[in-house]
Order: sequence, then C-alpha cells, then structure tokens
Amino acid sequence: MLRTTDGTPVVIGHRIGRGGEGTVYTVANAERLALKIYHEHVAGREHHIQSLIEATRSGASAAVAWPKRRVLDPSKATVGFLMEAFCDARPIHELYTPFSRRTCFPAANFAFLRRTALNLARVVARVHDDGFLIGDLNHSSVLVLPNATVRLVDADSFPLAPNFICRVGTPEYMPFDLQGADLNTVPRSPRHDIFALSVLIYQLLFDGRHPYAGYGGRPKAALADNITRVKRYQLSDQQRNVLHNRFGMTRTPALTDLFQTSFSQGRGSVSNAQSWADALANF
Repeated sequence: MLRTTDGTPVVIGHRIGRGGEGTVYTVANAERLALKIYHEHVAGREHHIQSLIEATRSGASAAVAWPKRRVLDPSKATVGFLMEAFCDARPIHELYTPFSRRTCFPAANFAFLRRTALNLARVVARVHDDGFLIGDLNHSSVLVLPNATVRLVDADSFPLAPNFICRVGTPEYMPFDLQGADLNTVPRSPRHDIFALSVLIYQLLFDGRHPYAGYGGRPKAALADNITRVKRYQLSDQQRNVLHNRFGMTRTPALTDLFQTSFSQGRGSVSNAQSWADALANF
C-alpha cells in the first residue's frame, strides 16, 4: 500500500508513460492527480521534491505539474510523488510532427502552431520570473492542450538554488557548453532553458525540423554533434521564405534575428523568454 506523507492511501491506476527516471500512472482514487514512481532510489531526491513542494505553495505557475505530495512505501521511503494530471494534453512533438499532428491535432493550422509557441514562451518566462529553472526542457516535457495552451511536466528535475544542478538532459535541446559535460557538476542558467525553448519554437514553425539538422551543420551527423562541433547556424533562404509567407515580409525580421541570436555559436544568447513572447505576439 502506498500512502502520501499525511497517510492518505494512493491506489495506482493505469500507466500513462515511462521515462528514464520513473513511470507515471493515473491515480484510481483521485481523478485529477497523476503518480510518478521512480525506478530506483537516488540520494537527495526526497529533500529536492519536498523543497519544490514547499517552494510552490505560494502561487507558482499553474501551467506546471509541480509535485504536490510525496508518496511513501510501507517502509516510509519516498518512492514518488503526486502531481496534477493533464488528461487531455499531448506531448508537443505530436503537434509539431506533421504525421502525428494529423491524428492528434487534426484541426491545427499554422495559427495554432504559432499560438502554441507563444504560450510556451510565456510559460517559460513565468517560470523564470517565479525564480525557477527548468533544466531539461524538451520534446516530451511540454504538453499541449486542445486550445493550444501548454503545460510543463517533469518538474521534479527543476534545478533549485543555490546550486541549480539538473542531473538529466536531452542532447538535442542543450547548447554546446552542456554537450558532453558532467551534468552532476555544471550549474544550469536561464540561457540553457532559452536555447531549448528556441529549438522547440523552431520545430513548431518548421514542421518538426531541428535547427541543426543540416543547416549550419553536417546533414548526416547527429544533432548533438552538429551543436558541439559546428557551433554555427544560419537560417536558409528556404526557411526565410516560409517565415515571409506565413508572417509577412515586414514582420519576419524579429523572428529571424531571434533565431540567429539563439543558435549562432551554438550558445543560445537570447536574453529571456519574454523576447520570444513579444516577437510571437506581434504577428
């Protein structure tokens, strides 16, 4: 029998998904909650989760699936936590990939994709304004609802002050200074989140294509290798034309400038998520 820290029983429902650190289930006796159970014990995790629970009690963004209560096994060991369940949401990669979009978001047009990108930028800006970092922002940690609003999951990996260490990462969404680094020792910064945000926005606007998939890099090389070794990026004429056709010639430069700033040198140098939100809101 699993119980929360206040003794409430937790009845495991069906499996929603499985990741590198744990498996997520519905909660049979709590319709709006989901349960994440870890594959193995990691020292310090209990304290980290409890710190997140305490830090988010005073009005943190509702767009994040923050840990609500730790879940204990019969020996009182922390084996997971409860969080809000977003039952109608789908991973963002099922939206930006044309094949899955036809099934999962059949009514989505380019305006829907732009609105999703705008909402994502606003959520990341809010998380940063609240004093948090995301750490491992990627194609599966962002969920999209049918109205184009977004939710962030895997909040238990959000790095906290003062060290801001996030021990997990997705290479395709990490700037070059994190590629191959020991993530147990490298502090994260907002710039790292902005790089990942910029990649996701690019994928939304260009039907799932990654910015380093052959542009400014070697077409057959791994994406992480292109980010690490090439350290340069240039928007192709074809991609500029896509933006011109969809946004209009006079409104495109703001986006192209942000992409160039985000990806030149593989660093991600856009100052903040609000810059992306402002640019996307003006179209």
